[in-house]
Amino acid sequence: MKNLVRIILILNFLLLNSCISRLGRPILQGIVTDFDGNPIKNCSIGESTTNEYGKFNLSEIRYNQFLLTEMFQMEAPPLMVSEIISKEGYEPKEIYAFNPRGGGVSKGAKWNLDTIRLKDTKRKILNLSSSNWKISTNKEMDSVYFIRANFHSICKTRKCRDFHYNYNQYTDNYRNSYSKNNLPDGVIRKLINVNFKTDKNFSIEKIIQYGNKDGSWSNSKKNDTIKTNGVWSFNNEKNFFESNFNELNGIYEIAAFDYEFILMIKTTNNNSHN
Repeated sequence: MKNLVRIILILNFLLLNSCISRLGRPILQGIVTDFDGNPIKNCSIGESTTNEYGKFNLSEIRYNQFLLTEMFQMEAPPLMVSEIISKEGYEPKEIYAFNPRGGGVSKGAKWNLDTIRLKDTKRKILNLSSSNWKISTNKEMDSVYFIRANFHSICKTRKCRDFHYNYNQYTDNYRNSYSKNNLPDGVIRKLINVNFKTDKNFSIEKIIQYGNKDGSWSNSKKNDTIKTNGVWSFNNEKNFFESNFNELNGIYEIAAFDYEFILMIKTTNNNSHN
């Protein structure tokens, strides 16, 4: 009987002190290029560098966690991935992701990050011709936040995700119901899509959804979809836009930009330009 008890105690001890494999970083794969799609070799990413084709491959990192500790936590541990991408002559970026219970993923986890584009430190402007964007503006309409139409599929780094927060707070009052009212009274969502067809002309579509910030829909006004065309040009690194929408009308300076986004600040309401 004593031997049986001893065996049970030993088994319990071994069980409680056994280890569980947890994910510290998945396999990270992708390509680093410049804005024009040219691969950037010898670019530093974590403990690795890109090859002549701009490709990188970071191996999976795992660690062991005691079963007893896991039992007290009652859930998988969090996962935070942070890897700096750097190359002389380019602005650095950070691959970043956080999942509150991502550490429970089984062995062999892999993230394909596709293409990450670095900004040349000498680059001053983006070529907007033949590209599609979404925009939002603050209430005063003096700051315009541009994100590419395919933003969610190309944004892989902390910088563009942080920018998206600023863009998003001026598109959806209901989603940000606990923040201040960033849209005109009675407007719950405002989505604006811009298509720069050439280096002179663009089309623009505005979708307005009416409602109340508390989520009620007592306002009987129907939603609007308004379309129009406009013209634009560069003038001494300033951007001129002329359209029937106040959200994109006037002369703007570029305050910040990367491949995935642009922030423009209005300098004047005068629609004339030289």
